[in-house]
Amino acid sequence: MTAIDGDGSADGQDGFGPHRVAEGLRIQGQNFAAVSQVTLDRGQGDEALTMIAQSDSEIAVALPADMGPTQPDQAYSITVVNPSGVAKADLVMLRGERGSQGVQGDKGDKGDKGESAGGLMFTEDTTIEVSSGDCEDLLAVIADLHGQVIVGSATVTINVSGGSYACDESLRFHHPDGTRIKMVGNSGGTPTTIAFNAVTGLAVEAHHALGGFDGFVLTGSGGDAVNGVAVGSGARASVGPDVTVRQFSGSCYRVYDGGVLLASGTAAEDCIGSGYVATAATLNASGTVASGNKHGYSASRGASINAGDAQAIDNERRGFYAHFGAHMYAARASAIDNGGSGFYAILHASIEANSSVAEGNRGEAQYRASRLAFIRAKNVTVDDSTITFLPAKNTLSGSGAHIHSDLKPVPVPVPEE
Repeated sequence: MTAIDGDGSADGQDGFGPHRVAEGLRIQGQNFAAVSQVTLDRGQGDEALTMIAQSDSEIAVALPADMGPTQPDQAYSITVVNPSGVAKADLVMLRGERGSQGVQGDKGDKGDKGESAGGLMFTEDTTIEVSSGDCEDLLAVIADLHGQVIVGSATVTINVSGGSYACDESLRFHHPDGTRIKMVGNSGGTPTTIAFNAVTGLAVEAHHALGGFDGFVLTGSGGDAVNGVAVGSGARASVGPDVTVRQFSGSCYRVYDGGVLLASGTAAEDCIGSGYVATAATLNASGTVASGNKHGYSASRGASINAGDAQAIDNERRGFYAHFGAHMYAARASAIDNGGSGFYAILHASIEANSSVAEGNRGEAQYRASRLAFIRAKNVTVDDSTITFLPAKNTLSGSGAHIHSDLKPVPVPVPEE
């Protein structure tokens, strides 16, 4: 990890030496290992910039102090002296204002916190430990990370020790290098439990990403339809498998508007909304368990959910619910003791439910299709708690719905008392 603190020079150069600057520029291209010089032209001749980090695909350079975020916009050009071609420059300003100039290696002044006013640049794999049990410390680590640049193939892991954390704010991620950030709790021994008061738990904001989130129990209380995990428009996140979300006033897991959520192996418990929800988005919920929620799994508006090998148990309404043109893959899934149908497709939606199990569900039918919807349900296992197929298998209903099955279901025998 290379520090960029903006607090004086590490080599005696007027405040922007090779490791300590307030602002930085990341330049991306190819064959950059051979680059020997980077220059800046602001209309007054070329200024040589100091290279802070260098790889085959990226270079990080220090910028002069008068190009900080509080300075007026300037016209400039960047030249990369590279035998293999010219690079594409992507300006990334690091966090904070420039710190006071310090002696070699000292930290700059940042008010009463005594912290550096500049940012950090990660050039190698780094782990940040959070062990205080204080949510404010955890939120501060995340906030600081968002003002820092992750260079090349480096990764950053936030390691949160076991114990209980109480948060009045969401864990929000919107880092441009989010795919290389992971947040890890304690998977063995004392679990890492985070309780959220009337706010969403984990939020990955629109068009950003989070590379990993694992080893946590997230619980919610209060609030108006706040979600346990929320992945926004065009965002992407990998969560689990060792994650349990419970008792939020909205859905346990929700992805929407082109987002992608990878959450296989996780659990959703006792949320007022549904366990797993995708709206015009993509959700991998294979091997998950949804219990005690509104619906177990809900896909709508062209969304796609992979719920293969998933279990929907004792949810208030349907186990697996696809509507408004959505598709749900639920092969080998189980719908047990739900208040509505085990598998329900409506309004141009479809469910692939081969080799699934539907028992004890209390809706109109174990498998229900309506209004131009389609369910494929070969080799299913059912009991006689309600009608198996509605409409009857291999027929077309008056609303244009269809359920395809090659099996004449055999009810599970009930033992005599």
